[in-house]
Amino acid sequence: MPAALPISPAGEGADNRMYRLGDQLLMRLPRTPDNAKAVRKEQTWLPTSAPHVPCRGLVEPDVLEIRPNP
Repeated sequence: MPAALPISPAGEGADNRMYRLGDQLLMRLPRTPDNAKAVRKEQTWLPTSAPHVPCRGLVEPDVLEIRPNP
């Protein structure tokens, strides 16, 4: 069984809530199914558009998609 990491609130907006998982991870969870669709759009388009944005020193985050059981 994996070690448990503490979970604590880390902020929220109109569409998502964020939770800190341990000291190094952040979870961003959509509040509604419609907001989940927007997250999927971000996951599709951000990697495509990122090379065209003039930012340096940013690390691409690891993304894990977890879907609820119907």
